[in-house]
Amino acid sequence: MLLTVTFKREILWELTVTVVVAAVVAAVVVVIVAVVAVVVAVVVVVVIVVSVVVAVVAVAAATVAVAVTAVVVVGVVVAAACRCPLSAAVCKTIPWCMHVHDTA
Repeated sequence: MLLTVTFKREILWELTVTVVVAAVVAAVVVVIVAVVAVVVAVVVVVVIVVSVVVAVVAVAAATVAVAVTAVVVVGVVVAAACRCPLSAAVCKTIPWCMHVHDTA
């Protein structure tokens, strides 16, 4: 009878240790999964922020390109008008054009 009680206590102790170890392992796995999820979320946020920055830079570059193109086109048109002897009347109405016209 005493042997049976001792055997039952040993089994109960082994079961308790097994359950505690399993719970600790499960908790560690849950923590690892949570850390991986946080890292993935941070990477996703960084990718989104980089994408937004790239988009903003692309829009700014396109805006600058359009502005530069407009300035070049206007400059070419004004220069062509100022170099033409028939456009002296036009040149008199545009101060910076008159200068080009006078020096031509």
